[in-house]
Amino acid sequence: MRWTARLGIVGLLLARSLSMTAAMMTKSRFRSWPITETGALEPSLQAMGLRVPASEIDGTSTDKACLSDALVSVGPAGRGGTGSFISESGLIITNHHVALDAVRRASTAGKDLLADGFVARSMADEIADADYEVWITRSCVDVSDRLADVRAEPDPLVRANLVRDRRQELAREAEAGGAGGEPSVRCEVQEMWPDRTYVLFTYERLRDVRLVYAPPMSLGCFGGDTDNFEWPRHTADFTLLRAYVAPDGSAAEHSPDNVPYKPQRFLRAATRGVSPGDFVCLLGFPGSTMRYAPASRLAYSDQVAVPQLVSDFGAKLRLIAQHATDRATALKLGSAKKGLANEHKRSVGKRVMMQKLRLEAERRAEEEALCAARPEAAPLLGRLAEVYATLREGATLSEALDGMRGVYHGSTLLAVGHAVHEAAVEAAKPDGERETAYRARNLPFLVERLAKRLSDLHPPHEAALLRRACSTAAKLPLGLLPDHLAALEAAAVALEGGAAALPALATLAADDHSRAALRGLRGVSRGAQWLT
Repeated sequence: MRWTARLGIVGLLLARSLSMTAAMMTKSRFRSWPITETGALEPSLQAMGLRVPASEIDGTSTDKACLSDALVSVGPAGRGGTGSFISESGLIITNHHVALDAVRRASTAGKDLLADGFVARSMADEIADADYEVWITRSCVDVSDRLADVRAEPDPLVRANLVRDRRQELAREAEAGGAGGEPSVRCEVQEMWPDRTYVLFTYERLRDVRLVYAPPMSLGCFGGDTDNFEWPRHTADFTLLRAYVAPDGSAAEHSPDNVPYKPQRFLRAATRGVSPGDFVCLLGFPGSTMRYAPASRLAYSDQVAVPQLVSDFGAKLRLIAQHATDRATALKLGSAKKGLANEHKRSVGKRVMMQKLRLEAERRAEEEALCAARPEAAPLLGRLAEVYATLREGATLSEALDGMRGVYHGSTLLAVGHAVHEAAVEAAKPDGERETAYRARNLPFLVERLAKRLSDLHPPHEAALLRRACSTAAKLPLGLLPDHLAALEAAAVALEGGAAALPALATLAADDHSRAALRGLRGVSRGAQWLT
C-alpha cells in the first residue's frame, strides 16, 4: 500500500476531527469514517485492499507511533487545513492556500513573497508567523453517553443549547485535569454524527511555526480560478512549514532558542504513483458534508441556496476588483479575494455537477427504496420536504437574510465588532463558563487576531461593504431590520471621510458594555496598541 500526503479531502466530519477516506481506483466506492472506527472496519478495509494492520493507522487510542501521528491541523489557531510531517525535523507540507495568510503577512510592498515566492536557505532564514499553530491529535474518547440526558430534551432549540453547554463543560473538565491544564494542550468535544455521537479530542498545540518554502503565485495558483476544482490540474499547490519547540521538547512561543519539533511519525514520498486497482486511503481534517442530505434539501440547494451563494460571492468579488487597483491594496485584499473566488468556483461547479449527475433523482430513488424497507422513514422525509417547501416560499426573505449574513462574514469591522460585543457578554461570566475564545488565557490571542484583522482593513472597500449591507437590509421587513443600521451608515460615512479603523469601529460598539470591552482588552497583549 502506498501512502501519500493528499490533502484538502472531502469527509464526513467537522473540521479538526481526524477522519479517513478510502477508495478503490477501479470503482466509484468512496467512503469516509472517523479515525476511531478504523479498528472495527479493518476486515472491510482489508477486503478493499488495505495491506497494513488498522493499528498502524490510528494513533489516537495508543501510545504507539502510527500514521495518524504524522497528520496535523495547521493554520491560524490551528484552524486552516491538513498538514503532514515529512521529516524528522518538524518539516510540514500543506496546501499553498492553507499557508497563504502567512506568506502574505511576510510580504511588503517592496518584498512581495506572494508573487515571488520564498525559499529559506537555512533554518535561520525561516520566517515565524505569530498567528499560525500546529495541532496534533493525541487522543479521542467517545463521550456520547455523557450527553444522553440533554439529548433527550424534546425542544430542538433548547436541546441544541444544552448540548453545546455540555460539550463545553466536558472539554473544560478534561482541560482542568491532567496535562489539559497546560497551555500546550487543548480539548474539544466534536459532534461526529448529529445528535448521536460525540467524541472528546485532546490536541497538542505547537505555537512556533515558521515558513520554509512557498512557490511563486504563478506556480502555487497556476491556472487560477479557471483550473481550480478541475482535473487534471497542474499546479505547485504546496507550501513547506516547520514546527519548533523549546529545547526541552515542550511547546513554546517563538524564540531563537527553540529547536525543530521531532514528530513521532512522518510520511515519506512514494517512489511511484497509484495504479488501477490500488487501494487509496486518505487521512486528514475535513469539513462537513451534505453527502447524506435528503432529496428535498438537494432540490432546495440546486434551485435556491446555491444560486444565492453564487450571486453573493460574485458581488463581493466585483467589489474587490473595484478597489484592488494597486499592489499594496491587492496584498491587503488578496486573502479575501482568493477565499471568495474559491467558494464562487466551487458553488458554480457544485450546481453544474448536481444537475449533470442527476443527484436529486438518484436520492429520491434511494429514499423510495428506504421507505419500502423501513415505512417509518416516510413521515420523517415528508416532514423535511415540508420544511424546505416553507423555506422556498420565503426565498426572497431568505436571500436578504443570507445577504446580511454574508456581509457580516466579509466585513472586517463587523467581524471585529461582533468579537468585541461577545467579549463583553462573556466577561460577565465566570472564566470557566465562557466560550473558549473568550477565556482569560485566550484573550491575548484574541487581541492579536483582531489586530491582524484590522491591519488588513482597506477603508474604501470596507465602506463599500457596509453600504452593501445597508442596501441589503432595505429588503427586510421592518421588524427584521438590524437595530444598528444607523451605526452601519455612520461607519460607512466615517470610512469614506478618511477615518481610521478604530473610530469607525467605535460607531459599531453601540452599547456601554461593548465600549467597556473595547477598553478592557487594552493591555492584554502587545498587539493591543490598536485599542488606544
